[in-house]
Amino acid sequence: MNKYITGIGIVAYIAAIVIANVLTANKPPIEFDFLNQHWVVTWGTFLIGATFFLRDWVQLAVGRTGAYAAILVALGANILLSVHYDNLIWITIGSALAFGLSESLDTEVFTRMRGSLGKRVAYSGVLGGTLDSAVFAVVGLSPLTTNIVPWEFLWTTIVAQVVIKCAMNVIVSLPLMKREVAVA
Repeated sequence: MNKYITGIGIVAYIAAIVIANVLTANKPPIEFDFLNQHWVVTWGTFLIGATFFLRDWVQLAVGRTGAYAAILVALGANILLSVHYDNLIWITIGSALAFGLSESLDTEVFTRMRGSLGKRVAYSGVLGGTLDSAVFAVVGLSPLTTNIVPWEFLWTTIVAQVVIKCAMNVIVSLPLMKREVAVA
């Protein structure tokens, strides 16, 4: 991969994470009723789904150590921005915890798994997205901290986040299902 494309991928990854957290802190979540349940989806969910694929791309370009460096830069950027937004500190803490755990899981599954690039992106992203959703919803959105989502709707929020994140990840990985690529 050339340096220009690599740089764009790294910037897109970090920007997606920061923008997702700012959106979550500042825009009221989408709420709707479906299947006799009330569902709550934060705006940042849509971008976070893309970060799992972007992180895999960063890892392919700069290796696992470079991917972890990008994770730390994104975390640092969120911490710096959190002083400007009321709920962002708890969203940042929840995001940091969820992010560190889920991105590490995603990175390690992607690294250790064999098979097509698409399969590795899909599996690592689904596992990472599921862990990210559960941890983030409890720590960053629940009445424990921000009260963005009440307890009675927390489980539907987690399910909705998992579905959206995983769907985005699988859609992105479909064209890559036949490609074999070595991981650094």
